[in-house]
Amino acid sequence: KKDIEEFMQTIKKRSNLINYHQIDNDFFCFLSKHIIFFKYLYNNNNDNYFYKVIISDLYYLILSIIENNERYLYLNERSIIENYTRAIMQTEVETNYVTDNLFDKMFISLKNEPLINFNKDDFSKIKSAYRISCNYIHGGKFLNNSLAYILTECNNIHISLNERKKIYSQITSVLKIYDKILIYREASQINGCFHRRKSI
Repeated sequence: KKDIEEFMQTIKKRSNLINYHQIDNDFFCFLSKHIIFFKYLYNNNNDNYFYKVIISDLYYLILSIIENNERYLYLNERSIIENYTRAIMQTEVETNYVTDNLFDKMFISLKNEPLINFNKDDFSKIKSAYRISCNYIHGGKFLNNSLAYILTECNNIHISLNERKKIYSQITSVLKIYDKILIYREASQINGCFHRRKSI
């Protein structure tokens, strides 16, 4: 708790957000708990490279938000989705890029496991978040208007509170879906990681 409190204070001090609200603090706290969770998993299973990448992506996701860097926000969100999918499907980066095919395989492998309760809505939320992040990274607003206008606009971008609310809601929803899958799939490993610290 002390570590998270210090982390929240540091984020607030570093933040370039025009209006830093409780909703920002709550979201960053949610992400910080995930960082701690994945540190436990990685420290007990160094072979799983994806946990290490997700930890890095979560840090950079926070930085991209507090620095008003919308493009990197979506870049980190996409990477989190890709590496969470790889971790669940146990797929190496070299042998399988994240494509519709890998998402479809994940859906097929999970839809018949009733204890997870993974449904089409969950699948649609993941695919939609991934599509939005890819579209933003590969073009989006950069395809419109003049070169000088776009360059000027890039310097003046501020992620509004309403935009942040939507982004936070989407990312939170996607992470919770992945969480329930991972905890079900890796129950014994996660149980071992927290063997002496179940209260956490």
